[in-house]
Amino acid sequence: MSEKIFQLVYRSMAVNSFQDSECEGILENSCKKNITKELTGLLIYRSRSFLQLLEGPEQKVRELYSRIEMDSRHQFIVTLLECKSDERLYPNWSMAFVDESKVRGSIVKVFDLLDDVTKGNQDNAEMILPVLKKFKGAVAEVKS
Repeated sequence: MSEKIFQLVYRSMAVNSFQDSECEGILENSCKKNITKELTGLLIYRSRSFLQLLEGPEQKVRELYSRIEMDSRHQFIVTLLECKSDERLYPNWSMAFVDESKVRGSIVKVFDLLDDVTKGNQDNAEMILPVLKKFKGAVAEVKS
């Protein structure tokens, strides 16, 4: 029997706004590192807010998340969801990135949902992964 995939979703605020070129640099670096560590996921950036799904072997996801928590570019980091799954949500993306221009209204709805979860309404936490799955058609992979 194969090991279950560990999934972690967090939200954070950037200390400073990021330019498109800075986001691209972060994504390129993430893609290269994630491939070697068997990590996949999704990153959404909007108005200094990051939402990220990390998935893979639990120890490797937790190690990466610990580095993110210590990264001085992030503040107000909140873990929204931790779970195990039989399959990856983004199996072909070392790090998918949502193009806000393609899903502008949907991103607002996602961040509204996340605000609700962040404020303690854990009943909505189970909705996070199904909502993130809907972004599959609007992701862009950074080629490494």
